[in-house]
Amino acid sequence: MITDISVREFEGEPAQWDEFVGSMPSARFSHQHAWMQLVKDVYGGEPHYLAAHSGAKLVGVLPVMLRRVIGAGRVLISVPMADEAGVLAASVEADTALVDAACELTRAKGATYCELRQRHEPSVDMQADLSRLTLEMALPPDADQLWDGLNGKVRNQVRKAQKSGLQVSPTTDPQFAISAEFYPVYSENTRDLGSPMHSVRFFQQVAERFPNSACVLSVGDEKTIVGSALALKWRDTFMVPWASSLRRYFSMCPNNLLYWELMRLAIEQGCRLFDFGRSPRDAGTYRFKKAWGADPIQLYDCYHYVSGNSHAGEKRDSLSYRAFSSAWPKVPLPLARAIGPKIFARLPI
Repeated sequence: MITDISVREFEGEPAQWDEFVGSMPSARFSHQHAWMQLVKDVYGGEPHYLAAHSGAKLVGVLPVMLRRVIGAGRVLISVPMADEAGVLAASVEADTALVDAACELTRAKGATYCELRQRHEPSVDMQADLSRLTLEMALPPDADQLWDGLNGKVRNQVRKAQKSGLQVSPTTDPQFAISAEFYPVYSENTRDLGSPMHSVRFFQQVAERFPNSACVLSVGDEKTIVGSALALKWRDTFMVPWASSLRRYFSMCPNNLLYWELMRLAIEQGCRLFDFGRSPRDAGTYRFKKAWGADPIQLYDCYHYVSGNSHAGEKRDSLSYRAFSSAWPKVPLPLARAIGPKIFARLPI
């Protein structure tokens, strides 16, 4: 048992932080030191790298960022613009100490609440929003075995896309692909879904700061890109946090071909796990991912409210946000691309 835990702001080099993250099997991509720096540089915010020590030994970390968001004022999140991060600790004692430190920082900064996004239940009494899950699928060593293991409907949809003349190929220039292929599709699809979108600069920074992890695949015919994905490799996991296809081409099944080629690329790169990313329980995206054979994994969005009020999950279900989502698809696309990232920057995401 680890005792005498103390928590303070991390004072070492980023490489030392990442060395500890790399030693922890449960670490996620967004635990890396560079992630919050990216978010800060693109959208603003005040990063805090909390570190738990037992004596001189580092035994846990918790990256948190103070942000100002619509409807709640100042909030503390681990971590923004990512599906999950949360506490990374070598013991329950270190976990508890880090959560306590985050809650105290929330009070000290005058923030409304602290939110931790993670795969494990909180070590202290916090309300957890359980409406989101991530989905993962184990990958076999070769693509033929993967194909044989898919259900017939999924294989038929991949074949339909191929027969429709759609093709997929990875890019050798991620920056060009982000601006010319990925972002036009992503921004239009996000607008059509009723949500403001990331800025193109955010994705360009992802590719620039994680050059050994990021890759872009696009699907289209000889004239038009109709679907695209920005994927990230993390250890032996191939992650697809951002993938979109244009709705008017859905009858050609571009998403199915896109994901099939993403999985083939993951196997080529030696990955053994395919992470489809977060989805609301029983939503259309959840059912799409589940059809490939992915296993759902519960995510815990854990909240500590300074006032004691409990509103976990309301940011996605409020009447005002639903009204916005109904009106946003009617906004002309150039205008949506211009103002959408400014709105997105102030959402508790």
